[in-house]
Amino acid sequence: MGKNVKYIGITGYDSEYDMDELSKYARKGWELADLSRGGLCYKLVKSQPEEAIFEADYFKGDEAEYLAIMEAAGWKKVLNADGYYLFKAKPGTPPIHSENISRIEQWDMQKQYYFKVWWQLLLTVYSIVVIVIPLAFAATGLPHTEWLSTVIAEWQIFSVLGISIFLLITLIGWLPYYYKAWKLKKGHRHG
Repeated sequence: MGKNVKYIGITGYDSEYDMDELSKYARKGWELADLSRGGLCYKLVKSQPEEAIFEADYFKGDEAEYLAIMEAAGWKKVLNADGYYLFKAKPGTPPIHSENISRIEQWDMQKQYYFKVWWQLLLTVYSIVVIVIPLAFAATGLPHTEWLSTVIAEWQIFSVLGISIFLLITLIGWLPYYYKAWKLKKGHRHG
């Protein structure tokens, strides 16, 4: 990573924090260039300092019409990754989502996007383990029946442990989304 490129992590469940961080980096002269590292980081490049606010949105449909509406409202598209849009505007520009029902829909789409990335990452890791463990045992030089029975025994232990950890991590990942959606829905009913 050179002096002119920086990566910052995406929280995934707190887009307001992420957008505030992007605004702080813009003031320091870092421009958002792209998503990277499997959609888990923002890639920033050195640029001129600027005052800007950022907002994320999720949209599937006619992009030309959608972008025309956003530009008319003062929002400039910075990037689009599979329906995940990031926009930049001057401070004071009205927010993209001002009503709770609109924000709830946005959170549901954000949840779908991040868990798609999350599942792809976990399936990739799991697939590598499924291939690497048997190959590692095959390379031990044990007779076929010995290493095969060892692999099966180890695999049973690994599968139970791995699935338990996977479910726990998934649950922990879902909790912030449900909490945020609950807060928005609660505000919508009482607002």
